[in-house]
Amino acid sequence: MDDHCWQIQDKEPLFPDTLWSKPETKALAKRLVIIGGHTGGFDQVAAAYQAAREAGIGQTKVALPDKLRSVLAKSLPDAVFVPSSPNGTVGDKALNDLLSYEQWADLSLICQTSDNSESALCVTHFAQRRQKPLVLGDEAALALKSDPALLNQPGLYLVLSLAALQQVIKFLSPGLLIKHDMGLRPLALALAAIDTPAGLVTVYDQHVLVKVGDNVTSTKRQSTPSLAALAGFSAVWLAWEPAKPLAALSTAAFVF
Repeated sequence: MDDHCWQIQDKEPLFPDTLWSKPETKALAKRLVIIGGHTGGFDQVAAAYQAAREAGIGQTKVALPDKLRSVLAKSLPDAVFVPSSPNGTVGDKALNDLLSYEQWADLSLICQTSDNSESALCVTHFAQRRQKPLVLGDEAALALKSDPALLNQPGLYLVLSLAALQQVIKFLSPGLLIKHDMGLRPLALALAAIDTPAGLVTVYDQHVLVKVGDNVTSTKRQSTPSLAALAGFSAVWLAWEPAKPLAALSTAAFVF
């Protein structure tokens, strides 16, 4: 495969029209629900929430397990609390509540879900029944390994560490090898070769790589970005430009 599928974004945006069409009022800036967190941690959820606010989202809800109510109810005004699993995570008992928030929002983001079976079941059922675009972080994406067909859905976007991508790639393109030291160009071309309708975002050596269809963009950052914050920021741009996911995600990487 030659390099025609790979575009490098440097000092100028690849998609200036997308950049300049950012909503100018809060009323037009869409709605986002962020789902995740557990009694062992909610820092990634908080980072995604803060990044979404900085990006300029219109309205946000953060759906957390109700075992965190006493910790976060006063400090996080956009929090809503759903039934917890026995392990203190967002479990399957919360599914109906989460789907109602999905209907309220233009786009959903799930991150920091823990790796227990209750969380995995909830993420799987949510992915099966969702009706709108969905962004998944590492743990949420890996929760779908029991039903890998769910990873090959249009309207699904995976914001993954390279380690999580190495695991997910087994389900998306068996036989394709992703290495930590493979170099930027080989990684960009490998991403382009993955045959999936899902979008992918990953970070390699301070570069944010975006893959939609057989097109890949890369954007050099001054430092390695937080994946949770990048997921929250990217989700906002996807909510604004759902019909142009490559432009939306690449512009998010440029502005972030």
